[in-house]
Amino acid sequence: EQVLAAVSNKNIFAMLGTFLVGCARANISNAVVVALDDATAQFARGKGAHTYRRSRLVEIASLGSTDNHATSGLKFAVLHEFLSAGCSVLLSDVDVLWMQNPFTLPSLYRDADVEGMTDGWDDVTAYGYEWPSHTRSLRLGARNSGLFYVRATVEAVRMMARLKGRMQREARPPARPHAVWDQTAYNEEMWWAALPREPAHGIAARVMNYLCHMNSKTFFRYMREDDQLLARHRPVSLHINYHPEKLPRMEDAFARYHGAAPDVDLGNGLGRPTKRAAQGGIHAWHWGVGLKAGKWCREAPRVRGAPGSALGGRLVAAGGRATWSGISGLHFHAGGALDTPWGSGSWGTLKKPGAEHEDLLFADFIGQQHVVGPHADGWPRLTSTRCADFENVTVVVHEGG
Repeated sequence: EQVLAAVSNKNIFAMLGTFLVGCARANISNAVVVALDDATAQFARGKGAHTYRRSRLVEIASLGSTDNHATSGLKFAVLHEFLSAGCSVLLSDVDVLWMQNPFTLPSLYRDADVEGMTDGWDDVTAYGYEWPSHTRSLRLGARNSGLFYVRATVEAVRMMARLKGRMQREARPPARPHAVWDQTAYNEEMWWAALPREPAHGIAARVMNYLCHMNSKTFFRYMREDDQLLARHRPVSLHINYHPEKLPRMEDAFARYHGAAPDVDLGNGLGRPTKRAAQGGIHAWHWGVGLKAGKWCREAPRVRGAPGSALGGRLVAAGGRATWSGISGLHFHAGGALDTPWGSGSWGTLKKPGAEHEDLLFADFIGQQHVVGPHADGWPRLTSTRCADFENVTVVVHEGG
């Protein structure tokens, strides 16, 4: 007995939908969505997926946030239940695109208690190498907690029970000032030696083949640039774990391996190519962050505040308060500080190469860079373009503060 299981909530329907259609295209009939709310269960069933709903998981989820890491931390409670019932599980995050059915291929050996995807990108980083130090040690890339196969063994149940307990005790402040990440705990419990009153799990572990179960660094930095490998090799799965533009990269990979279809919404409408199709789909993306076309936007020199900018001066004179895509709480301070509902940032002037005469501003916060310029409808509207994927939103300035 074995299933492919994914834990999800209502915050990520677009990604969950792409994940489920990918499973269907790969003919994976034993996939199940562990739904943390009624809306997710209904959505998944609407896609033809099996669902699993447990009220106790909902109670656990309600104690913390519903962000990505909080949801991921619940996976060990789910796994403990499945394994205890004698069901082995291929645990998958929903930012994994499935191109082939892993249960019909030798990409899963199923001879170890835990068989996990690696964050490595070659033999050395994936499988490990001897690290010269005062004692002999092994150095290797982390095992990713977003994709691993765990067999229903006594040792695996013991490991999941301890991980479940750690996530309940350590994953959320204020119980712990620095919350533990589920991937950190997963790797620690896999490798830690036995301690007094803390016996080892006794598990046997295996690394998945990094070209079969691929991370997004391996795909976008290496495989994509190897014409022969790209043309001849079809991965079993692709986990968009290295890049912040998860959904659009996942959509372009879907378009390459499964193609657009009437029942698939790839961000440009049902059955239509993705927004990056004209730029080559997967080839439109930089191997690092964002689109290749957005490199100038990410690297353009920035000057905090509004020196020499008529647009910036007008923004400050109006009081600096604005809404972002209809969400209030933005405040552009005169010195270049930026307050947003999502966290603090900075803003100021920016020059576009080859168009230095354009009066443009930047607004950078929570790890994302944006270029802000005039809107087609004129003041007090502005257009903000995200450097990573060229997504546009409207900024409305509240005159008078």
